[in-house]
Amino acid sequence: MKNNYFVSRVVFLLALMLSISWITFAQEKSNSITINSKKVTGTVQDAKGNGIPGVSVAIKGTTTGTTTDVNGNYSITVKSNSSELVFSSVGFVTKSSSVASRSTLNITLDDDVSQLNEVVVTGYSSQRKKDITGAVAVVGAKELTAVPSAS
Repeated sequence: MKNNYFVSRVVFLLALMLSISWITFAQEKSNSITINSKKVTGTVQDAKGNGIPGVSVAIKGTTTGTTTDVNGNYSITVKSNSSELVFSSVGFVTKSSSVASRSTLNITLDDDVSQLNEVVVTGYSSQRKKDITGAVAVVGAKELTAVPSAS
């Protein structure tokens, strides 16, 4: 009886030591991943040198990303120097750039003028897309005729 009690205690202690070693190994692995990552900051500007707010900055091939602030500044953490950042915004040509060994990456986005020449009908008149400063919604003929009017 005493022999079984002793064996069960030894087995328990061995299992406990093995569990602790696995936890320690897992923490060392996660720390090594953190050491390899680095923070990249920068500014996204238009051709005139003005910061562009709301630009999407994403790491290519991942779901990790951020957006620029009011002045066009951003900050993102990448896992390696081989990471590639993709910069995109409505009205601008999407651009991608490799991080390499840089910790500061400033980007200039070019205007996407091909989208600005489309004509949009607004109310009773028509305007070019580039002249509209507010939000625009598309309403089909079926939705328009389905709405009751007083006149």
